[in-house]
Amino acid sequence: MALVLNGQIGLVLDHQPARGETWLLEQARSHPQLREYLKTNPSVPRRIRRAAGRLPDSEAAESPPVPLPACPEPSAAPATVPAAPPPSRPLRERLLDRRSDPQLTAADTADIRETRRLWGLAARHPLLPLELLKWLDEQRPYGEARETLLRRLEAGPMEEEALLDYAYRGSWEERASVARNPALPGPARLGLTADPDWWVRAAVAENPNSEPGELAELAHDADHVTVREHVAAHPHTNAPTLLALAADGDPAVRLQVARNPSSPPEALSLLATDERYAVREAVAAHAYAPADVLDDLAADANERVQYVAQLRRSPLSLARAQQALETRRRNAKLAVAVQEAPGEVLARLAGDRNPRVRAQVGLNPFTPADTRTRLLADPVPDVQRVARASDPTTPGTELAALPLFDARVREGLSSNTSAPDALLVALSDDPLRDVRLNVLLNPTAPGGALERRLPERPMRPVIRQHPRYAQVRTKLHDLEWQEVTQPDVSAGALAALGQSDAPRVRRQVARHPATPPETLELLVNDPDDEVRHGVVSREGPLAFVAQAVLAQDPSARIRKLLLRRPDVDPAALRVVLRASHQDEDILVDLVRHRHATPELLSELAGMASTEVREAVARDPRTPDTVLEELAVDPQASVQRSLFRNPACTPALLRRLANHRHLRLEVAHHARTDGPTLEYLAHDAAYQRFLKVNRWTRRLPFADHALLNRWRNWSRRRASARALSDVLLLSAVIAHPAATPRAIRMATRLDHPNIREAQASRRRLAEYSPQEFEGQAAAGVHSQPISPPMERGHMEDNHG
Repeated sequence: MALVLNGQIGLVLDHQPARGETWLLEQARSHPQLREYLKTNPSVPRRIRRAAGRLPDSEAAESPPVPLPACPEPSAAPATVPAAPPPSRPLRERLLDRRSDPQLTAADTADIRETRRLWGLAARHPLLPLELLKWLDEQRPYGEARETLLRRLEAGPMEEEALLDYAYRGSWEERASVARNPALPGPARLGLTADPDWWVRAAVAENPNSEPGELAELAHDADHVTVREHVAAHPHTNAPTLLALAADGDPAVRLQVARNPSSPPEALSLLATDERYAVREAVAAHAYAPADVLDDLAADANERVQYVAQLRRSPLSLARAQQALETRRRNAKLAVAVQEAPGEVLARLAGDRNPRVRAQVGLNPFTPADTRTRLLADPVPDVQRVARASDPTTPGTELAALPLFDARVREGLSSNTSAPDALLVALSDDPLRDVRLNVLLNPTAPGGALERRLPERPMRPVIRQHPRYAQVRTKLHDLEWQEVTQPDVSAGALAALGQSDAPRVRRQVARHPATPPETLELLVNDPDDEVRHGVVSREGPLAFVAQAVLAQDPSARIRKLLLRRPDVDPAALRVVLRASHQDEDILVDLVRHRHATPELLSELAGMASTEVREAVARDPRTPDTVLEELAVDPQASVQRSLFRNPACTPALLRRLANHRHLRLEVAHHARTDGPTLEYLAHDAAYQRFLKVNRWTRRLPFADHALLNRWRNWSRRRASARALSDVLLLSAVIAHPAATPRAIRMATRLDHPNIREAQASRRRLAEYSPQEFEGQAAAGVHSQPISPPMERGHMEDNHG
């Protein structure tokens, strides 16, 4: 009956006449299993199926089941050992089910050995016992059983002893298949790396559990390029080995390095200039491709490389992501999977046929939770590991047990908030910068992980943002102070130290002569006054951009120090002016600055401060138009400041002579010209008196008492006016530029000061012209004449 239930009913009917149709139906009455088999199995002849279907269920239920006899097997166990219960399904049906164990009994094995028609069916079953597969392979060498055996050795569940037996004593095909089996122990796998057959060594490089040391040894294999190609494609290959393979002479090896998810940025930078566009395209799709490399590839001559690089450089919209997926190109899908893509796009990529795309989706922090859960059951071990490493619901014990050779696994663990502290501390020393950065960004990272990364300057800005930064702040500040005070500190180090949150470090950076201009441009906006003070008082050049910011600094002290710099830009002075309208000291310094321009002085001349306008009036660079405006300034001190201006012109002095309180100073000024002196000595009323007096002298009654009385009265009035201006008239007489007419007008008064001025002028006339000019320049004439000691009288000696 076992043969019948195993699908061999035809064999029983043909070779056992005593066990025909009637016997089968009688047995089916007492055996419900056989009855059901005869009713439903398509291998049973139709007439028997119909007859079995007419059997009443009650008879089968009332009759107790009788055990079915089993077919003897030549190699069966002794009669003393009880036989196992027969399977519930026929043998043929079990052999057709390739997904479950066929559960062969000794009788089933004997049937397979005896029935040639079952050999092909059994040879294709992946879970057939190894001994039976080997027997089938011996019967039909290099047939279907051979292929099934090799697949079984490669991936099927096997006992360790069997794996080791094939690894040490199998053929080259069997050794190669065993070398790919993830369950192969490490020592046996290491031994196969030195196998004489290159195909076996290449198979070791395909084992998903191969370790970096084994792969590094295989990377030196020069026997066949396939070995190096498999090493270059393995995610467990370490960064130094991949960097060496990136310069391999075979393009297939370089392509695999560009596709390897563990390839370091240095190798990708090297491959970004590869002559083959497929290599460059793979680099553009790589998650660790540096930003500058992507910028270069975005302008690549090949359109496919351009497209992938441009996908990486800009944010993804839903429409653009879907358009990239429609290209059906793996690199375009990878470029989408490594970015912040919409959830529905990532869910679609999680079902992609390429394991690397699925693994990248599992690593993406924006992948929806249900999609990540689906990836946890992925049939590819690498995809499972990456998804488990990134899943925060994975227990810490499982995370700690994951192998750390794959860079994707390490990256997922480094950002997982459920990762144990010891694991995060270990990952903080990872050779891959992205992994170290993720540890610092992980809010659950312990202080020990942060402290280990303190010497790494690019990581410090991230450390400062960590919730546990307070634990290492003091150590970081001390370390930065030691670095910035080194005499040979580089410009790059100073640029990094300029971002320190320690004011004393930033102050030292600001004062350092080797600090780059870009860092100084940042420090001029520092909230600490002492840092900005360090910038403005530092030795060495200071760019105009930094000067412009310091010129409008809220601290007057900073702006004042900027004006003292020898390299201050004239344009920065105008910025200081706009920010210092209320700071009189700074405005005065602006006027006196050696880089002050006429335009700047013109603006300063309009300031409300009298002291500022005085300084502008004294400055020889002030334009003449501005000086003329200051000549009518309401403050006399501003007008007097014009006399001290070396650029004061005679025309300006003539204008100042209109102010009565400035006339004496104009008369004393060395650059006063003759017409101005005539104007100062002129008395219009006295001039009219002389004219009228000359006319009256011609009259017949010229000596009339009334006329004489009028003459005396007019002289007294003119004498009184002249006496009040005696110092002015004396200065006019003594001035070297005085004209004869000015002298005659000034000597109308008979007074000791007038006579002394005349004597002084005669003494000056005795010098040569050059000496006379030297005396004038020396200011001999500019000394004030003593006030009159007695009243004088007018002389009518002016014709």
